[in-house]
Amino acid sequence: MRVIFAGTPEVALPTLRTLDSSPHDVVGILTRHDAPVGRTRTLTRSPVGAWADERGIPVVTSNRPDHDTVNEISGWSADIGVIVAYGALLDAQMLAVPTRGWINLHFSALPRFRGAAPVQRALLAGETEIATSVFQLVERMDAGPIFDRQNHSVAPEATSGDVLMNLADLGAEQVVRVLDGIEAGTLHAVEQSGAPTFAPKLTNQDGRLDVMSDASSVFNVFRAVTPEPGAWIETSVGRVKISAAERATVADCKAGVITEQEGNVLLGLSSGALTLVRVIPAGKREMTASEWLRGIKGARVTVVSA
Repeated sequence: MRVIFAGTPEVALPTLRTLDSSPHDVVGILTRHDAPVGRTRTLTRSPVGAWADERGIPVVTSNRPDHDTVNEISGWSADIGVIVAYGALLDAQMLAVPTRGWINLHFSALPRFRGAAPVQRALLAGETEIATSVFQLVERMDAGPIFDRQNHSVAPEATSGDVLMNLADLGAEQVVRVLDGIEAGTLHAVEQSGAPTFAPKLTNQDGRLDVMSDASSVFNVFRAVTPEPGAWIETSVGRVKISAAERATVADCKAGVITEQEGNVLLGLSSGALTLVRVIPAGKREMTASEWLRGIKGARVTVVSA
């Protein structure tokens, strides 16, 4: 089938690459506008847009598809659209452009965790299994009937970044199988059942670690917000972002106090502790947690409560 692909970040690329190597024909790409990246805020092409440019595939950029977008992509005469992490809702006009509509790869067992951050919200909730769902796109957010759903176990130490890339790889082949089934007329979508739950995008404040919580809950927060929006604490020596952490095996740490024991930097919690591996102090480069503590030169570091 002739396919329009809509996506923006790195997590969309596995599906796009798999589609490109399948019997289906990617005839055009819809992605978001170039966006500022890094400390210099340099305008940068989206990973999906850059991939398409390298291969000479037509690209339309839009952050909010409108009548002009409809006219541009209509010229591709697509049979179906595939959307993975595009970053905007499609209205009725957009949904009607491909003959067979659009299918979406979503990282949850719909109708659970509808929205922009299903993996992050699932890790916050302590989920040990996350699904990939391929469903028919409708105007309501993530509410369309489901063609296929696969459940996947989650490694206990995996961050949301790790889980997203793993699910993106697993979901890529799933999307192609669904396209094959739709084309052959052997696969039909089934309406979602059960009460929906929602997964709004996380904010910077969601990344603040609460030292008065238990170790399991705090580690789940760290996993959920890593790499974005990032885990952090406000300490007596300034704000510190935590870029790598592990579950600690010790239990005799005072809540809210950062200490070094047997070469490990420990953040004491209400019960248990978190091992800080790599940190980014405010205004400084990323470094090991031990290096950071040495730079403080013996100062007692405590966490400032919210």
